[in-house]
Amino acid sequence: MLKRLKNKLTVPISVDTYKGAVAEKAFDLGVDIINDPSGLTYDPELARKAANANAGLILNHMRGSPETWPSCRR
Repeated sequence: MLKRLKNKLTVPISVDTYKGAVAEKAFDLGVDIINDPSGLTYDPELARKAANANAGLILNHMRGSPETWPSCRR
């Protein structure tokens, strides 16, 4: 989908990921902002990759980890 949207929108595109490699590929496909739900706790290199791409970086927090999310539900 990102390949199809590249250079066709006038609004910024955001991708949710906590993996630097995913972010790097997303930047190559025209993504402007990364939303990291881990707050850089999983891949601190994500900040450098966003800076190198001159991209926005939104940091959030999460309860548990992807492996424990099913047990965090109420």
